[in-house]
Amino acid sequence: MFGESWTDCSAEPIPVLEIHGTNDNVVNYYPPSFDGSLTAEQSIEYWSEYNNLTVEATEFIQGPLGSTTEVQIYSSELSDVQFVHYKVYGGGHEWFGTGFDWGFHSSEKIVEFFLQYQLSDFMGENQQSGDLNNDGIINIQDIILIIELILIGSNEYIESADLNDDGNIDVLDAIEIINIILN
Repeated sequence: MFGESWTDCSAEPIPVLEIHGTNDNVVNYYPPSFDGSLTAEQSIEYWSEYNNLTVEATEFIQGPLGSTTEVQIYSSELSDVQFVHYKVYGGGHEWFGTGFDWGFHSSEKIVEFFLQYQLSDFMGENQQSGDLNNDGIINIQDIILIIELILIGSNEYIESADLNDDGNIDVLDAIEIINIILN
């Protein structure tokens, strides 16, 4: 996360997964960061405080060629949100699991992590994001409405249509509604 971008997050707890090699020469693992982004340790500290994570567990993954990855799991007794940090000893700036065998594949770990959550888990109590016609259910009618909003290019901003909270109503929000329906 560059600069101060992390300070714009919502008030809801946010699950975070970080996979970082200790020999990354593009985004430093250890201080100083070249661009003001959080170092690995600062990221752990920031998200643990932000999400009120008080429980820490550590696991290790041994790769068949002698590599070691430390998996630090930060959680809370108050929510299901976690911060999971993969500290890949000797790893560089790469997608782990391709080429040298690190004992895990980044893509698999990302999918595993985010399958634990649904977007609706992080909405405020009264917020029905995706329910554009306010009928209490999210269905094909809401998809039709968001497609119309996108095609018309309406200047009207409808908060419940902006599922990814990026300030725009676009095809990414339509995909989120489809995912809500399918899940």
